[in-house]
Parts: sequence; structure tokens; C-alpha cells
Amino acid sequence: MARAPRKTTKPAKPAARPTRTRDRAATPSRAAAAVALAATVAVARQATSAMKKRFEATIAKMSAASKQEARGWDAYFELVGEVLREKLWIAGGFDSASQWLDSIADEPMRSLRRNVRVAESSSPEEQEKYSRSKITLALALLDAKDAAAAKKRGEPWRPSDEPRSVDWAKLRFDVVRNGKKHKLSLVEITAPELQALIDTINEKPGAAGAKPTETEQALRAALDASGLEDVTIAQRDHRYTVTGARADQLEALGRALIEAARAAK
Repeated sequence: MARAPRKTTKPAKPAARPTRTRDRAATPSRAAAAVALAATVAVARQATSAMKKRFEATIAKMSAASKQEARGWDAYFELVGEVLREKLWIAGGFDSASQWLDSIADEPMRSLRRNVRVAESSSPEEQEKYSRSKITLALALLDAKDAAAAKKRGEPWRPSDEPRSVDWAKLRFDVVRNGKKHKLSLVEITAPELQALIDTINEKPGAAGAKPTETEQALRAALDASGLEDVTIAQRDHRYTVTGARADQLEALGRALIEAARAAK
């Protein structure tokens, strides 16, 4: 009897393991980074929005201040200083501080920055008492002294962007007038004398302390001979400045100047 063919069954293949797909975005590190980025963007947007509102508010204040007189000048340039220090001009869409300054005035940038320093370091009353031009020169003199001291120490120096606090009433300046030494206040000193002090520190030719020229000597002699000992002469860059003459001395001053001019020929 024939035997039935034997069935052979191959063992079944093991079922493939289910592949686990990990959602990379759901990993803790990436999720935290995404949250942090979203928070940063939100803060940046809020900051930009707040900065823009502040810039617009400052511009509005500047516009109002520009319509006032002495106090308006002071307030205007204090606000300009705020925009520069806080870099609010960025919120106005400007590429640089100089570009913004060009948009608000036709004056040179150096003049605008000088005005900012005067406004930030003095009150309207002090500006009226001492004059803005003398405050500007006094600030330049203080800077020159600081720069000279830094140079002596072998250190670099640059002016600070922060407002300079100065007690203007206590400032005193050593000046030589008609061969005599004086300690003068900012009210008493003249603008040419302040400039001469700056030139002396910066070691510029013709600065205070240099030997008087023949013309300057002739001027001094003519003034002294005319009883004008209290009138001051300052020479800088071949230019002569005469200050301190009263209205009743002008006629004598004119004659003295003519005589000095003839003697110098």
C-alpha cells in the first residue's frame, strides 16, 4: 500500500516588530526650544512696539518744546539726548543716529551734540547766567583736562555719553590778565580766555602762556596809557579779541587801537 506523501510545513516567519516613529518635534528639548523662541519673539515684538510708542511720544514732546523759548530749548535738546542714548531712533526706522539728526535739523551733528551736552549739564537759569557758549567751552576744557590726565596715565580716553554733572557756581579758572594771575568764575572769565586755556592743554600754537607778539605788546601799552588797564586782550590764530570795555570807554579804546595799529606798522 502506497504511503501518502508527507506534508512538510515551514515554520511561520515571526511577525515584524511594529516600528515606533518618534515625533521629533515632541521631544522635550525641541519643545522647550520652540516655546523659548516663541516667548523671545513675543517679547521682541512688545519691546519694538513699546519703543516705537516711546519714540513717537518723545518726538511729540520735542515738537511742543520747539515752540517755547529758553526752557523749550533746554527741554528740546534733553529729549534729543534721550533719543540718542536710548537708541530710540531705531524705532523710527533710521539706520543711524546721524541719519536721524539730519532729519530734525540743518545744523552739523557736532553742534547738535554740543547743544545736548549743554542742556543735560545745566539748567535754563544757568544757561542764561553763564551763556551757552561759555558752558560749551567749559565742558570742552573739562574734557581736555580729563584727556590729558588719561594720556599721562597711558590710558585711552573718549567723552562719556552720559550727562556730565557740574557745579557751575564753584568752578574757578586760573587766568593771567595784564601780567597778573586771577582765579575767575565762569561769570568773570571770557570765552576767548576759556579757549586759550583749552589750547594750552592741547598744546596748540598761540595758546595762553606764549610770548606776546609785538602787536599784542603795542596794544597793551596803548590801552594802559589810555587808562584802560581793566580791558583784556586775547590773541589766537593771529586774531585779537578785546573785552571788558564799558560804553564810556569806547572812544578812548578806539583811539588806543588806532595808535597801536600805527605803532605796529
